[in-house]
Amino acid sequence: SPPICTDISVERAERSVLNGEVERMTVVYDDNLGTPPSTRYGPVLAKLDNRDATCFNLPQGIVNQGVVYTLAGVIGFYNETTDGQQVEITYQQSSQLDPSLFVLPTETPTLAPTEVIEPPVPSGTPVSAQVPNGTPVVIVSASPIATPALGATP
Repeated sequence: SPPICTDISVERAERSVLNGEVERMTVVYDDNLGTPPSTRYGPVLAKLDNRDATCFNLPQGIVNQGVVYTLAGVIGFYNETTDGQQVEITYQQSSQLDPSLFVLPTETPTLAPTEVIEPPVPSGTPVSAQVPNGTPVVIVSASPIATPALGATP
């Protein structure tokens, strides 16, 4: 039976490629590809098969295409600049992809900051007129009289 693939971060996937552990990356895209402005364009699934028969899934969906593109670039550079075993990239079309893979995140609208404008204080207004009425604030401060330290013998 095929191994169960676990999820992997892009950072760990890059390290695996650069350490020579990855044999193949399989990239899956919709068979109704469309053109680049289409929300169905590009890779939505990618799996790494390692040389030790383990496998990993990269973050999925249209929102994580950048991860697949980044790793494809890492693999391309690795293949171009190293001798020995190369990492194969295979591409597969599929018509059986879950619609949730193509859902774009909804943007949360940001509210413009509201400016608070204080009414101007007319010149010549006494200071007491500028102080709001309300409960007086009591400030407790240390007394200049020396007090014995806690636990000290008088």
